[in-house]
This record gives sequence, C-alpha cells and structure tokens, in this order.
Amino acid sequence: MLLNLYYDCVEFLVSKGAHKIIHSDRTFLDHCIGVARLLDRLECDDETIIAGLLHNCYGNEYYNPNLNITREEIKNIVGVDIENIVYLFVTTKRENIIKQENIKLLMIYLINHFEQIKVDENIKDKVFSIIKKIKQRCEIEYNINFINKNIKLIKEEYKL
Repeated sequence: MLLNLYYDCVEFLVSKGAHKIIHSDRTFLDHCIGVARLLDRLECDDETIIAGLLHNCYGNEYYNPNLNITREEIKNIVGVDIENIVYLFVTTKRENIIKQENIKLLMIYLINHFEQIKVDENIKDKVFSIIKKIKQRCEIEYNINFINKNIKLIKEEYKL
C-alpha cells in the first residue's frame, strides 16, 4: 500500500509541476522526496512518510511552491487523516509545532529542516541521531522540555 500511495503522490506532484519549481538549489519535488526518504530512514509510520512527502504542497508563509493544490485533491489521494497532518503542518506557525504534542507533525518539522541543511556528513549523522533520540523518547512520552533541550543542542553545538 505505501509504495503505491507514494508513487501516486509523486505522480500527482509532477502533474502539478513540482519537478519544475526551484527549492533550496534543487526542485521542490526532490526536496519532498528527500523528506519522505528521511522519515522512512527514521522508521516513521506510513502516514508520517506520506504526509512528509506532501508536507508543503499547499504552500505556507515560509515557502509557497504555488502548485494550486486543493485539500479535496489531497484527500482523494491519501485520505482525510494524512491530509489533516499536511494541513496542520502548513497552517501551524513553526514556533508552535512542538506545543501541538503531535509526534507526526514534529518529525516532519524536524526532518524538513534537516533535509535542507548543508553541512559535513559527519555532522549530519550526529544531528540525525539526535532527531532519532527525540522520536524514540516521544514514542514513550511526549516531553516538550526534552525536545527543546535537544533542539537547542543541535542549534548551539552544530550552529544550525
């Protein structure tokens, strides 16, 4: 199911021109695929991976690919639950994402930023392992202080 849904989403994004839009030195489609792959590597569930693939298809105040995609179109492809995650991601101010206490939203937020950083692979591996630690802890107990402490560590120690 995941693979078929993943390809359906990629085909849809291509049909909307995501492969022609520039985002961080490459195409918006490449960025979306990169986010989904990293969420898969993080061992997130299927809903999170697919929502990550579509994470900014509507556009928001931080970046707007102008794909003219409607919520109904996304609901028809992925269903209401995944579309709700996508919509929540694009409508929630970044500084409020952690407060949502939604691990799916949090992982998309962290991986979206991680996917765009341009640093040495050794540093990327260290940052990824911190994100993995955040995910594992949040699966047991969503702890805002723990999350903030580790995000602060990433920002200070790795200058991100």
